[in-house]
Order: sequence, then structure tokens, then C-alpha cells
Amino acid sequence: MGDCASSGGVFNNYAVVQGVDEVIPIDVYVAGCPPRPEGLIHAILTLHEKVQNEKLTDWK
Repeated sequence: MGDCASSGGVFNNYAVVQGVDEVIPIDVYVAGCPPRPEGLIHAILTLHEKVQNEKLTDWK
């Protein structure tokens, strides 16, 4: 969660997979390491809106 998960953060080196988005698809990025509570709330609301607007046929 936050920048460390999405970019490697302080663990940014050749021996670490750089970012969770290299492994699984990401819908919402949260800035900060650790992220601020406001950022988490914003991400949850953004994801909630995205889920409400998708149709079940869009899921694969």
C-alpha cells in the first residue's frame, strides 16, 4: 500500500521486483509511504465509484 508497494520505495534495487503493478493489475494508486489517511479515504471512494460504474460483463 502506498508508494513503497507501487514503486519499491526504499527497497528500490535490482533484486526486488519494482512495483506490484508488474505482477497484478492496479485500479487505484495511493501516494505516500505510508499513505496519509486522507489519501486512503480518497482511494477507497474512487474505487467504490469505479465498481459502481462497471457492469458485471466487464469483469474477466
